[in-house]
Amino acid sequence: MTTVDTDTLVKTPQQLITVVLMSFIVPLAALLMIVEFVTGGINAPPHALKDEYVANRIEPVGKIQLVNKNKLQETNSISLPTQEPLIALNQAKSGEVVYQEVCAACHNMGVAGAPKSGDKILWAPRIAKGNTTLYANAINGIGIMPAKGGAMNLSDDEIKAAVDYMIKL
Repeated sequence: MTTVDTDTLVKTPQQLITVVLMSFIVPLAALLMIVEFVTGGINAPPHALKDEYVANRIEPVGKIQLVNKNKLQETNSISLPTQEPLIALNQAKSGEVVYQEVCAACHNMGVAGAPKSGDKILWAPRIAKGNTTLYANAINGIGIMPAKGGAMNLSDDEIKAAVDYMIKL
């Protein structure tokens, strides 16, 4: 004769399903109530999702406007600062400017084996290889020096001018 244990709480498959579901739903509901209590709920104003308000919130912090130097002088609508020279958009930088902005960071101190500017002994074997090799190394990179010294916005002619400037130092 088989005896049935009547002391268990779950007696049918429906009760088992109910207990399993409630074991997920009750903690989830409690967690949501705690979050609601801590955060105070979402209090977004009714107009917050309108297009103009959304566009205003995601608008960039600043804007860049490129101005042609010649047109700027013709219109005189904007006064230019006189303390710093204005470099036109299509004007190439001189070798000295490129050297100061890019090359000097490593070549002034000899960082990572870079030949120091003005050190004739270190530059002699490099100069002996010819300008074509010097230009190619500066443009394409050599050793741990990245191509164009990491300033990929510079033209090849600007890099060549910087190399010529460094050779003269």
